[in-house]
Amino acid sequence: MKNLLRKFLLIFITFSMILSINIVSHAENEVEENMVDSYDYDYHKNLFSMSSEDITLREDVYGDVFICTSGTATIDTFISGNVFICASNIEISENSQIEASLFTMSENLTILGVVDGNVYSICQDFILEETSYINLDLFLTSQNVNINGQIYRDANLSAGKIAFSENAHIGEDLNYSSEQEIAIPDGVVSGNVKYSNTTYTETRQNEISQWIYSALSFIILVIALFIISKWIHCKFMKEHTNFIHDLPKYLLYGILGFIVTPIISILFLILGITAPLSVILFFLYFILMLIASAITLITISNLCNEKLKEKLAINDTLRTILVLILLCIAYKLLKLIPTVGFIVTLAFVIIGYGILIKSIIPTKQEN
Repeated sequence: MKNLLRKFLLIFITFSMILSINIVSHAENEVEENMVDSYDYDYHKNLFSMSSEDITLREDVYGDVFICTSGTATIDTFISGNVFICASNIEISENSQIEASLFTMSENLTILGVVDGNVYSICQDFILEETSYINLDLFLTSQNVNINGQIYRDANLSAGKIAFSENAHIGEDLNYSSEQEIAIPDGVVSGNVKYSNTTYTETRQNEISQWIYSALSFIILVIALFIISKWIHCKFMKEHTNFIHDLPKYLLYGILGFIVTPIISILFLILGITAPLSVILFFLYFILMLIASAITLITISNLCNEKLKEKLAINDTLRTILVLILLCIAYKLLKLIPTVGFIVTLAFVIIGYGILIKSIIPTKQEN
């Protein structure tokens, strides 16, 4: 499968949208040593948790969950929404049920429970136990894969080594790429099997290295823009206060600016006498297009910072930068996805352009 990595790098795909809409977010960053986290939830609220310790969820969550930890993340409960996890080790226990999709990035991922949606994962070692059940599709890139459970529809795998037990079952098609073709027990795959040879290590390492370099460059650019804008008190830094309410305005201003600015530049160029203005306008247009998506990310990070003030007790600027880094990673992952990545990227550019235009429009001052 050519470029399978691009098909399932949906990890955190909706995280940026969750944070921008941000119905309600929760955050935890302190855990007592050798203790697990415990949470109290209100109905239909999202969970946002960052920690350097192990995190275990045992209370039902009626919303989406985002977890980022350097330890082990364990899901041992019912979750009505999507689950996004970045951790060293991840376990979806036998008692767990995720009604939507699971998105993970980890060293090890073990699934023993039920996922009613899709599973998208990048990991070193993946185990789907006999008690597990994936109701839709599995999209996976991993070095070592062991499939013992049930996948209702397709399994899309890119791995170094793949093993199926006789108790495993794939309801529809198996599409996989690995260093060599594997022997699949009879009756495991109900549909078609498609194999493509790939040199796993070299190909994936090059793709991942290129992505990491690009992501780091983008993160540095956005953080630098944030610091400069905060230092010189740019007006757009306050747009987050009414971001949801003004979103239609941002889209309108952005679309008009996206279309009208090149037209005006061409007209200036045709008139001759205003040709220098045309060059300047084209240059500004190009610069704004480059930083527009960063403006959107900065605005959303400022919004999230307001929501997390009471939950994440650290320096205000540092908290915003941490959220900004997560948003940048989510945005760069989105750009890898064909069609969807283009649409979301275009939307971020238009919204950012609209934010800049709105911030320079004079507003009436109340007496």
